Amino acid sequence: MATCNVSDNVIYSVTRKMNARKKAYCTYGRGPCFTRESGNLTQRDTQKTSGYLSKSVGIGQQKPGPGQPQIFTLVMKKRGKIRRPSQQRVDAKIVFGNRKKIKKQIEAQTKYRLYRGDLSKLAQRRIFQIQKIRCNYKKFLKKEAKYAQEDDDDDMDEDNGGGQSQEDLVEVD
Repeated sequence: MATCNVSDNVIYSVTRKMNARKKAYCTYGRGPCFTRESGNLTQRDTQKTSGYLSKSVGIGQQKPGPGQPQIFTLVMKKRGKIRRPSQQRVDAKIVFGNRKKIKKQIEAQTKYRLYRGDLSKLAQRRIFQIQKIRCNYKKFLKKEAKYAQEDDDDDMDEDNGGGQSQEDLVEVD
């Protein structure tokens, strides 16, 4: 959304009030406003994390192959490609590992390249949160499978031993 003739402050002030992607979820204008724009790490409507700025950082996900670790991409913008949006995105791969490895990869792409180093902590927090949610979801699926298996075993026991057999009900002369 950035243009080469207008500063980021002007773009934000114009789109702040009238933005199709801005939603006030159940706050009726009193609480925080959230936004669904790409390149916004916190999904909050603030100028610091806005995706409309000429330099913004976003998180993308790639579907891993079988037996491969989860791969995230750090999505950044090229400043000179304003008129060609398809060539504007730059993806840097971030491979899962321990927290220190992920932190080092993100800082190498943001802080050490002097590209929005203030957003490196937000990107780290976002990736760690996604990692935590996936871990909790896997635990949930395991518990559900365990409970489903126990319920099936209980149903089998009731069918086999719960009551009289059919031979006792029929009289034979």
